[in-house]
Amino acid sequence: MRKSIIYIQFLIYCCLPIALPISLYSMQSTTEQPNDPQLTEIRKYLGAGIFTYKTPRLIYKENFKDRLGKCLHYILTHILGIAHNSGSLKIITTQDWNDNLNLQQYFEETIHPHIDDLAVYYADNNNPEALHFGIISNFDPITHQPLIISKWGVRPEIFEHELFAVPLIFGNSVRFFRLKSDYKTPEGKKIMLQKIIKSINASELAKKILFVIQTMLVYLAGGKDVSSLEKYIHLNKLLSSDGKVWFLLKEYPGLDVNTHNKFNQTALMLAAQSGNYKIAERLLQFGADVNKKDNNGNTALSLTTDKNIAALLMKYGAQE
Repeated sequence: MRKSIIYIQFLIYCCLPIALPISLYSMQSTTEQPNDPQLTEIRKYLGAGIFTYKTPRLIYKENFKDRLGKCLHYILTHILGIAHNSGSLKIITTQDWNDNLNLQQYFEETIHPHIDDLAVYYADNNNPEALHFGIISNFDPITHQPLIISKWGVRPEIFEHELFAVPLIFGNSVRFFRLKSDYKTPEGKKIMLQKIIKSINASELAKKILFVIQTMLVYLAGGKDVSSLEKYIHLNKLLSSDGKVWFLLKEYPGLDVNTHNKFNQTALMLAAQSGNYKIAERLLQFGADVNKKDNNGNTALSLTTDKNIAALLMKYGAQE
């Protein structure tokens, strides 16, 4: 019943005349969400994964090996032309981007947004911290408002949506940015990627997060508790161990699936040894090396005593 009400409300909203003038996007530097309680209510339900009517439109659902990361990873792979981001951007967070990597270094703000320009969401007009990133894909032929393509957190879907048809947690204010001319050519994009990678490698925050998530992946695979580390990253404590592994690998595309402990035992080896079938399967789906050896020459197959895990490893090419 509740979904039906929201559905009807959204229909009403879509059929109402747009209160904002078409010229808004060439007159103001910041676009605010319309003062519309119905839209606010719809956005709450979008955040809970309850989708309504025409928004958002699913345009792609990533595969296991895509590892498109979060919204920031996704828009940068789009802009820089990186096919799958298999670690090129490494560990990058919105906080790191806000604090260290500097949006204005690569983009300039515009009040005349075009297709392929960046749409950056903020809590409000007075808050400088970016909460969400999207790319302008087109303009509505009737309202002339920009349509946005973006990725919502760790969800596997890529959506095309109206400007404010996003979860409420992404804020109520949007500003538009255009890639600087220095970085628009193929060579310029290579330079931009090199600069970003260098900045990430030099970032103490990125180093800390990389260490934490590598440790978490190894601990989870070995059946250890990770609660002491969860405070360092936005990890849902209610997720199963398998769910946490999936989250880490999807949320941080720069994380090496073959990360290991001081004995060179990979997460896959530890999962196999401790009998964690689901985690072993998840790691293999993300491309874990099934024949990698530890310091003693052991592989995941030689370490497991679980017949089902052994069969799984053999399926993925484990050598006896």
